[in-house]
Amino acid sequence: MFCFTLQKIEEVKDKPLKELDLLRASIEEAVCRRIETPKDFRFLTEQIYGQTREVISPTTLKRLWGYLSEEVIPHRSTLSILAHFAGYASWDDFCEQLSRMAGELNEQPLMVEAVVGSEMGRGERLDVRWLPDSHLSLVCRGNGRFEVMESHHSLLARGDSMRLGLVFRGKPLYATHIHSVNVAHPSMIIAPRTGVEVYVRRE
Repeated sequence: MFCFTLQKIEEVKDKPLKELDLLRASIEEAVCRRIETPKDFRFLTEQIYGQTREVISPTTLKRLWGYLSEEVIPHRSTLSILAHFAGYASWDDFCEQLSRMAGELNEQPLMVEAVVGSEMGRGERLDVRWLPDSHLSLVCRGNGRFEVMESHHSLLARGDSMRLGLVFRGKPLYATHIHSVNVAHPSMIIAPRTGVEVYVRRE
């Protein structure tokens, strides 16, 4: 087992900024916390090793998260370990999923800018998607309460329920009164800000 290092930016011409931002967001969602402090980076190193049996040092993670101000980008092997930790087969698989999801979002005609949960009628469907390829399909049960009908790359599962207030495109999805076997906290951000899109289906 060994620690992966970083290449100097002069050695690599195509820095995948957008994809790297989304990968960081996916990893933070997977561990249910923001990665901001030295303690967080040590925690993440341990989590990555526990799941993948690969080592990425806290220093490397600090550079990836911009905690250390150095112009560097990761090796592809490092990106693949991080993508694997986030639930993808490899870095290439992560990028492919990202491209596919972005294409689907661009083709979706029912996008809305904002939704007030309490104003949705019983039985109306609310779809929330965020990059790279996470998706929640919710059905309104009345009075701002929603039940999960479908879930992909999300902490929530089918049958979970929650209350939603204001849901904005491009803003984090914040839920309260969460009932889920996978989520310990009754209130939390379900979807990060990155790439959030909102759709309403009135059936």
